[in-house]
Amino acid sequence: MAKLTNAYDELSKRGGGSEMIIISGSSGAGKFQQLQQTEPLSAIISAFSCLCNDIISKDAETLHLTRKAVKEVLGTEGEVLANLIPNFHKIVGVSTVANSRVGGMNAQNRLIFAFKLFVRAISKPTQPLLLFLDDMQWADSMSLELITSLITDNENNSLLLIGTHRDNEVSEAHPLSNYLRGIETKCPCIKLRVDYLDRKHINELISDTLGMLLLQT
Repeated sequence: MAKLTNAYDELSKRGGGSEMIIISGSSGAGKFQQLQQTEPLSAIISAFSCLCNDIISKDAETLHLTRKAVKEVLGTEGEVLANLIPNFHKIVGVSTVANSRVGGMNAQNRLIFAFKLFVRAISKPTQPLLLFLDDMQWADSMSLELITSLITDNENNSLLLIGTHRDNEVSEAHPLSNYLRGIETKCPCIKLRVDYLDRKHINELISDTLGMLLLQT
């Protein structure tokens, strides 16, 4: 999978920007499929929860620098993510409140803005932030809106988003197809077709290709 390695390396050398890699095929069950009947954004929240866990596991100096950057960029908007993402409050020191449901256009717009600020704060041109989302054909509309906003954010330092979907379940009229066409007009998008791979194999493949620990992907 040299294309994965090249995409990550080129993004690192480019000094900023975003790129998306779409892997299609007969994949196994993944995040969106398992959580499709639950709250909107469940799979996104799960992915960012893993990211926060990785951040707080860093050494004290790295955590301090990350905390400082996140707090400077997000400001009071950090409260929005603290209500949704477990352990985010450990990064910024913001308390959570009971109601974490996403509702109303203003609330959704604020949520998307907060996610964009968070990604801007933790991504670096020389070390792109890598997000992996499996079985995207099951993504709810709010998740697709957020993914589109993150990957097309012109102010983001560096983001590589790798997503998978079952091509036999995604027609040209499928919501995912519509969103992907929009994304392709605004940022580089690489499409790869593979044979049967379950989520565990894909995770191992990405980790091996990019030289990262499994927990990082």
